[in-house]
Amino acid sequence: MKNTAIIVLGMHRSGTSALAGALSILGAHLPKNLMEANDDNKKGFFESVPIMHLNDRILQSYGSKWDCWKELEVDERNPAGKAAVKRIQKVIESEFSGQSLLLIKDPRVCRIVPLWTAALDEMGYGVKFILPIRNPLEVAASLNKRNGISATKGQLLWLRHVLDAERYTRSLPRKFLLWDDVCQNWRREILSVGNELSIKWPNWTKRTEKKVDDFITPDMVNHHFQMNYDNNENSRHLIYQAYNSFKNITKYADKKQEIELLEDISLVFRNSTSLLLQSMGEFDAILNKTHSLSRELQNLERENIALKKSLDKALNIVGNPQKVLEEIQNTVSSLESIEPILKEILYKNGSSVKNIKKSLASISKLV
Repeated sequence: MKNTAIIVLGMHRSGTSALAGALSILGAHLPKNLMEANDDNKKGFFESVPIMHLNDRILQSYGSKWDCWKELEVDERNPAGKAAVKRIQKVIESEFSGQSLLLIKDPRVCRIVPLWTAALDEMGYGVKFILPIRNPLEVAASLNKRNGISATKGQLLWLRHVLDAERYTRSLPRKFLLWDDVCQNWRREILSVGNELSIKWPNWTKRTEKKVDDFITPDMVNHHFQMNYDNNENSRHLIYQAYNSFKNITKYADKKQEIELLEDISLVFRNSTSLLLQSMGEFDAILNKTHSLSRELQNLERENIALKKSLDKALNIVGNPQKVLEEIQNTVSSLESIEPILKEILYKNGSSVKNIKKSLASISKLV
């Protein structure tokens, strides 16, 4: 029987950790050096630290990184690609020590699938992909909470990862899953993976079923968004169209039309990259300026609170009219001194808001 490598291939914050954890309970072998659980993933990431670091270095060699959504040109046949393949094989040997059913999970693999498939194929593994798809609005909200990434960038990252993952695995054994469906009925979804990809789960028992029941729970989804495509102008946007196509791929046997639509979306996304980058660069600059102005306003608010306390103190000194007058005069002088600053801040902030609205309008036509 040929050794098998299962790759959970999905965007960050898309349920990849929970899915990998469930599959490990059912008998797939995890790598040795796992990332430790933290507040972002309290039940664990089920992801190899050495593999993550290697993928970061590979992305860096292509002038990219984990949170970059620009398209990459990855070729496992050129010298750089062949060198990366050898490094991947070395880390696989180190992390799995010859296991027959490997479980690999790192969202970065979405961007460099050809390198991983070449490495595993040369090592004699049959590679099978499980691709969880989560609502892009939920992914963006989770990225914003964890990394402070803007909603627009978060959705563009989602689009890049899912399009790359789909394109690179089109001719390979794969199974798409909706993350919501996994949360609602993990048995049905993972059984369908086993049936369609011819994977036998070695540890599937009543006892391990109970473990997975306790592991995949509704509270794993912290952000819920509904996306309606009927008579909704957003259905024309790339991200919404892509998500709808992936939903249809999980539901219907005939996937040809959806694959063709995803290919068209990829082409439009590729041709729009320069304009999107320019618009987002301008938006980030305006946003940074607005944050700076906001900090200045907060400082002025604190000064205003202090001045108000001084005025209250003066009004309480009823027994000394001369002292009351002096306190009031001092307060008025202080307020007059900050008046020009307040006017300048308000003028700048108003200008920034107008610029932000203009940039967002430009981006929304493409996204």
